[in-house]
Amino acid sequence: PMVIGRSKNQVFSYIKERVLERLKGWKEKLLSQAGKEVLLKSVILAMPAYAMNCCRLPKSLCQDISRQMACFWWGESEGKRKTHWVGWEKLTAVKGRGGLGFRDLQDFNSAMLAKMLWRILTQPNLLMSKVLKGKYFKGESVWKTQIRAGDSWIWKSIMSARGVLERGARKRIRDDKTVDIWKDRWIPGGGTGMVYTQRPAGCHVQKVHELIQNGKWNRAVMESLLSEEDCRRIEGTPISLCAGKDKLVWPLTKSGQYSVRTGYMLARDMRGELRRKDQQEASNSRNEPNSKAWRVLWGLDIKHKLKHFIWKCLHGVLPVNEVIRRRIGKGEDKCSCCGELTETLEHMFFFCRHAEYIWKAAPIDWDGLKEFRHSFWLWWNSLMEAKDGMEGRNHIALTVNILWQIWK
Repeated sequence: PMVIGRSKNQVFSYIKERVLERLKGWKEKLLSQAGKEVLLKSVILAMPAYAMNCCRLPKSLCQDISRQMACFWWGESEGKRKTHWVGWEKLTAVKGRGGLGFRDLQDFNSAMLAKMLWRILTQPNLLMSKVLKGKYFKGESVWKTQIRAGDSWIWKSIMSARGVLERGARKRIRDDKTVDIWKDRWIPGGGTGMVYTQRPAGCHVQKVHELIQNGKWNRAVMESLLSEEDCRRIEGTPISLCAGKDKLVWPLTKSGQYSVRTGYMLARDMRGELRRKDQQEASNSRNEPNSKAWRVLWGLDIKHKLKHFIWKCLHGVLPVNEVIRRRIGKGEDKCSCCGELTETLEHMFFFCRHAEYIWKAAPIDWDGLKEFRHSFWLWWNSLMEAKDGMEGRNHIALTVNILWQIWK
């Protein structure tokens, strides 16, 4: 939109209307959750992308779109919404960390706006760059520019992504004399990119070029000013042999150029740091973020709906009677087959006598995993060790189909 007034929700309401119109036009009863995932990612998540290039969408609008997507993905029965067993925040995590890879619209918006700011900083000869620099940060650094009340909404939107770019971008050292040792982010690798050492009182060494002698790092000068850890980090920083000005680079890509994908991942990590859970919750084995179990699951050569099925099992949200009783407070939690014990995930798959008959007749045997049957998560993680053996992945795929038939 060319004119953006006071009410941002009203200006961008057309995006929400288009999303609702498209969702209502799909026959969700004809689609599995795997099919819904493909449609949501390829169609719905692409609708706001054009506006996100240069405008910060209202938080409430992003939440409304995400809510509609979640309702469509979980489905409805007889006009009533089905239970959302997993929160949207977990669904937006990458698949390798236990999520389904849906985009968080606010973080994706930040990543796209950061790309616009990257163009302004790395291509100063563009007409757009010259106009914005002359109007908003003439003669000063964009990192220190204050946002004023009279600035345009587009400029405010672009500057709202400054934190993402500042966190990830680094200065590549050449023969210029502009990089500040104590204030700039110029050391590659993890962390903030800044030196950890506080500037010594009375220190007159200010620029990075003062730490370089004959094209190499001057160890003696560094040891007199910086800690041993900072010295090691700096010695691992390459010095460009090409003449020219110090260059802004994005170390999260091989080319050194900013990409929306890596910017989005960084924005997600930054938000995760703000809402980090306590250590006890984070160490819970069921929620272990970097487990190989997730990566192996999505790499199996099986139907996508079966991957979703195992994903629910690993999260403990497959609607067996015990889970329904605990979450909703309705129904009977006894096993539907034997009617004797509580129908937990583990009972249904391993301990119910009907399941035991199936495993005895199955053409594959996992007797070595019997000690892990009390926890499906531990059982699955132990099963993953077979993936590297002969026919390992085929055997795991067959096992998934057996579990699916038991559930059916």
